[in-house]
Amino acid sequence: MSRGQVNNSNEKEACPMGTNRVDKILNDARLNLRVRDGREVLWQVQGVDFKGKGKVLNVSSSGLLLETASNFLLHEQCVFSFDSSLGQENYIPSTGQLVWCRTKGLASRKYLCGIKFIDPGDFVLSNLRRKIQKGVLDGTKLRKFEHSTSLLLSFLILGLTGYVLWLGSLIYKVKETSHQKLVTVSEKQTLLTRRYAGLYQEAEQKRLALQSELNEARDELEVTRKLYQDNKAMLGQVSQDLNEAKAILVKTEALLVQAAEGTLNIQEAENLLKDLNAVQIAETKSNIEKAITALQGKNDQVGQELKTLRDKLKYYDGDIKDFKEGKELLALYRKNMKSVKSRMKHFRKQAQEVRRTAQKEMERIRTSLGNHGYFVQNGMIVKIDQEKYDAARIDSYGTDPRTPPTPDKIKIDVTFVE
Repeated sequence: MSRGQVNNSNEKEACPMGTNRVDKILNDARLNLRVRDGREVLWQVQGVDFKGKGKVLNVSSSGLLLETASNFLLHEQCVFSFDSSLGQENYIPSTGQLVWCRTKGLASRKYLCGIKFIDPGDFVLSNLRRKIQKGVLDGTKLRKFEHSTSLLLSFLILGLTGYVLWLGSLIYKVKETSHQKLVTVSEKQTLLTRRYAGLYQEAEQKRLALQSELNEARDELEVTRKLYQDNKAMLGQVSQDLNEAKAILVKTEALLVQAAEGTLNIQEAENLLKDLNAVQIAETKSNIEKAITALQGKNDQVGQELKTLRDKLKYYDGDIKDFKEGKELLALYRKNMKSVKSRMKHFRKQAQEVRRTAQKEMERIRTSLGNHGYFVQNGMIVKIDQEKYDAARIDSYGTDPRTPPTPDKIKIDVTFVE
């Protein structure tokens, strides 16, 4: 086997798929290796004056594929002459026979021509084989590069696929985590919303309760104010009763002085001495005066307590920390006011009792100055000093005519004489 045949067989083994195929449609039966070319050559049809310029698409040891433009219709079996102007490196034989021809495209005037070499020279054939061998080696390197590149791209695609899968799983986990956090935040927001709603309802209930307590405190304040006014009026009434008792005692004492100085007539003095006991009068006067003094002191003490309570209420008016403290202070004030009112009622009863005692004593003295209900006694007409008798009369409301009278029960002793 020659060296050229070995190279040929190596070239066949290294050629890509489809290189040695038989193109039955184009009647291209080249079984040799083809390598790509791109060189432009001049051609001329032998026997006729047809020539042109074409491009060698691929070349083998038996022929080439030519792309050219022609103004005439090429026919098979015509012989071409080629001029490649390569000199010593020329690898294209000088003559070739047209095997097949067809147009390139529908509206194009370019043709693809399959040409078979006719008796190529040894020198050109040697250059052609070197060209083919070089093309095969370049193709082998290109295929190796493409193979390495394809492997690299495969690994890269696998890596990218793995990265995409990992990134997808990571995104899925992040999505799941975000979803869980979103659900957790939504639940917390729901709980917060419910809590805020509960706090709002609780605050609203507290506000309503506070409003109710405020209304109750306002009512209690009105009751306390009214209680204070009642105590104040009762205090004035007790003072009035004590003043009336004092006035009664003063007039009683004046009446006794008149009796002691002898300004009364003998009959009146005798009647007065019969009915009056100086020791009893003095004791009654002393007891009444002590009672008046004690009640007056208690009256002043209660008035001072009312004033103190009122001053405390004014003092705490601007120094109350909260509503509860104000309510407790108001309750304490009202309790003290009720206690004062209860004591005032007791004092008033005592003052009225003293006034009634003084009135009874005055009435007894006045009765002694009168006729005891007799117009005739012991066969004698009973005479009285009407002026002194009228002077001994005491109004039930004391010395102040503007003060309304206090209704008391009066007993009248009437004795009928035959």
